[in-house]
Amino acid sequence: MSFIVGLGTGRCGSVSLSKILSSQDDSYFTHEFGAIPKRWHRTTPFEKEFAKHIQAGKSFFGDFASYNLELAKQYLESCVDLKAIILKGDRKEV
Repeated sequence: MSFIVGLGTGRCGSVSLSKILSSQDDSYFTHEFGAIPKRWHRTTPFEKEFAKHIQAGKSFFGDFASYNLELAKQYLESCVDLKAIILKGDRKEV
């Protein structure tokens, strides 16, 4: 199972990309669902939601949000199979 984090600023396409990836049968992605915790205790709504999809056998899951930029180091330390997609918007449009 791969955990994919979308990192980017506003107006960079993260909503569209999360919808495209989530439309795949073996995937579940959210957009700005909530900060991903350092440890999985299944206590927050975010953790419970992802736990459901892990149990359902989803191969890929993740979240796309601008706040993920601040949490990048934490993700790298806590996730074994982490992948990151870095999105960049046009600075003039932000």
